[in-house]
Amino acid sequence: MGLSSNAVLRSISRLIPEAYEKDSSFNSDLKSFYENSSCFLEPWDGPAALVFTNGNIIGAALDRNGLRPVRYHITKDNMIILGSEAGMVNMILLTLFDRKNCTRKNDCCRFRKKNIIE
Repeated sequence: MGLSSNAVLRSISRLIPEAYEKDSSFNSDLKSFYENSSCFLEPWDGPAALVFTNGNIIGAALDRNGLRPVRYHITKDNMIILGSEAGMVNMILLTLFDRKNCTRKNDCCRFRKKNIIE
């Protein structure tokens, strides 16, 4: 669906749109984007945690209902460990730099060249 940084993020937004239909706080441009996307793809309600990359950015997104929580850890040597289950890796053996739980619907985290973009 796209390889540039904007295209990969737009593709994820098309696959898992926010629940905009009954929310009056969305601006008209964003509603138009989601309505246009709905002509091509049916929204995925989940439960899902999707991981994506274009070779420059890696990221993860939750489903539009927030049914699958995700947590990530970043080690001091810049390794990213991301998953929906606790205990995937023995974290005692790693030196952590940062960690976060993503539990809200449509929560997304993106990483680019040692920077976290939220």
